Amino acid sequence: IKAKNFVQKIKDKHPVVSWADLIQMASAEAIALAGGPKINMRYGRVDADKPVKEGNLPDAMPPFKGEPDAATHLRNVFHRMGFTDKDIVTLSGAHTLGRAFKE
Repeated sequence: IKAKNFVQKIKDKHPVVSWADLIQMASAEAIALAGGPKINMRYGRVDADKPVKEGNLPDAMPPFKGEPDAATHLRNVFHRMGFTDKDIVTLSGAHTLGRAFKE
């Protein structure tokens, strides 16, 4: 809630920018401010009409769509989106950073 309220100020000034792009931009900036790498972004995402189920990574539970392990599955999911292994690790770390605070 606290993060959304912070980003809401930006959304109010730039209503044409999607929430998806704002959240992506804020995440990339948080990683950079935490000493992580600069992440090049591609903008133009469209917001969903309704929320998705929490943890909605495709086939996130074993048997990982027939793949031998979770790491292979993550690579197959994210490499097709142009992510490198370093990008996948950064994304995973960003999820951890994002959940580090109770509020």
